[in-house]
Amino acid sequence: MRNVRIIILALASMFVFTHWVCEPAYAYYIVASGWNEYGQCDVPSGNDYTAVSAGGNHSVALKSDGSLEAWGWNDYGQCDVPAGNDYVAVSAGGGGGIALKRDGSLAAWGYNGDGQRDVPEGCDFVDISAGLSFNLALRSDGSLVGWGLNDEGQTNVPAGNDWVSIAAGDIHGLALRSDDRVAAWGSNLNGQCNAPGEDYIAAISGGGAFSLAIWRDGSLCAWGSNWHGECYVALGHDFVDISAGGGFGLALRSDGSVARWGANYHGQLNLPAGIEYTAISAGGAHSLALTPVPEPATILLLGLGGLSLLRKRRV
Repeated sequence: MRNVRIIILALASMFVFTHWVCEPAYAYYIVASGWNEYGQCDVPSGNDYTAVSAGGNHSVALKSDGSLEAWGWNDYGQCDVPAGNDYVAVSAGGGGGIALKRDGSLAAWGYNGDGQRDVPEGCDFVDISAGLSFNLALRSDGSLVGWGLNDEGQTNVPAGNDWVSIAAGDIHGLALRSDDRVAAWGSNLNGQCNAPGEDYIAAISGGGAFSLAIWRDGSLCAWGSNWHGECYVALGHDFVDISAGGGFGLALRSDGSVARWGANYHGQLNLPAGIEYTAISAGGAHSLALTPVPEPATILLLGLGGLSLLRKRRV
């Protein structure tokens, strides 16, 4: 184990810290960078988080005791997470979020003007993904369910029982079949539903108006809007995780480093370098990453919100 002491001075961009998915056997901290107008990067203290998800202007975390915590914009109750200690997964959307319970049922909170809180019944759900104003869920039998706003067909999920993974973009959805092929539906104004036809996809992620995937050889591909260069993916064959944001992308390499590209107007690409990360999450204009930080570290941040000193303790 080595000591990690990191001092980061950001003179123009706003840097803050947050977190994402981990194994409860380890202590993980939250790291974040990007837009913080609503406090979406003002991460909670502690190292007992096992998952985090970045929404439009808020963030949600799952703690090791199975409870939820949220921070950021709360005009629609998107930070009013439900009580309880039986949650196993969480996904933040544009104005709220959904969570998967241990018994396979769903819970939702936040804005409900389009029925996005009206979760389907059942205790057979195994995966969830929240979009801008709609939600997707995968059942244990391999079928898909969608609910919420459907003005662009984003909840018109494809039929079948051979789906293994889902990903919601702003107003489009993606699903990965057991044969490694991708299906896409919803808004296709920017070509975000023009998925490659090859049966060689390992992972998917939906962004604002583009889609991101990992090929089976560990390389990346993207399609859809490229206004901010979000389809100019990083090169390499060692990627293990991806996350598509509002107009930018993040990809985690097997060595724990993070590749980032696309829009950086609010510093959302400025995750601290020199840290080994284990997971990533891209929101509307802020980024989240998870790091174990096993040894003492001092992180000094100077951004638009002022000076903040965070001291990480030994686990």
